[in-house]
Amino acid sequence: MFKIPLNYFILYISYIYLIYFLQNFNLFTWILFLIFQFKLDT
Repeated sequence: MFKIPLNYFILYISYIYLIYFLQNFNLFTWILFLIFQFKLDT
C-alpha cells in the first residue's frame, strides 16, 4: 500500500492553500512565490 509521508502531505495541503490564495494576486506574486520555493529546495 502506498503511504504518503506526513511532510509531503503537509506540503501538498500548503500548495493547495497557497495556490488558492495567490489566485487573488497577479503574476508577479506568482513569480516571487516560485522563486521562494526554489530557494527552499536548495
